[in-house]
Amino acid sequence: MNSSIKYDSIIVLGGGRNDKGLTPLSTIRLDKGWELFQQKRAPKIFALGGHYSTYMEDSKYYNDTGAELRRNYLLGKGNIKSEDIVLVADGRDTIYEAFASRKVAREMGIKNVLLVTSEKHTKRALYLFQRIFGKNIQVHGGKDTWAETGDVLLDAEEEAYFKLWKSVFDKLPDDIPDPESWEQWYQQNIENYRQHQKIHDEFHPPGSPESQAYTGRNKES
Repeated sequence: MNSSIKYDSIIVLGGGRNDKGLTPLSTIRLDKGWELFQQKRAPKIFALGGHYSTYMEDSKYYNDTGAELRRNYLLGKGNIKSEDIVLVADGRDTIYEAFASRKVAREMGIKNVLLVTSEKHTKRALYLFQRIFGKNIQVHGGKDTWAETGDVLLDAEEEAYFKLWKSVFDKLPDDIPDPESWEQWYQQNIENYRQHQKIHDEFHPPGSPESQAYTGRNKES
């Protein structure tokens, strides 16, 4: 792997939180982002996450943001400074992480980013980030940026989410405007989010292991 800086920033996608802190899904992704930062693939890392863990209506509110938790985790690993970490304290799912990151990237004049997420999440995440970031900011990702999380995510579940949101975003303009807020975006797409949760619940019915990305909730699935 070339150790020269190729990208303006590394963006590490969330992966969930709960009352104990970050999920293993989240920390494995951060470990991969930190590893790429140590290889000098980019001078900055985006740490993502607002006060809520998920898009679901029973998601819990936390006083500290997910971005703050992830910054502190990265700092705890060492050999990285606070000024190297860009806080994006918004986003309750992959889609809104992309909108929130795009806003910050535009403000910083960023032109290309390296996307870090789980191997089974990469197809959907890359599609959404590339669609939302548009033509002026290049989003890259692939096998060498995968965070290996094994069976934490399910292939069939991820493919169902991908097909759902691709059908939505394929109908949007090339230059997708910024939503006014998460709440506005959610209400405009509430039926799509209900379909997303239906897919989730089909793969994680009551009594079965919960998807780690949705553990920070006010009631159990």
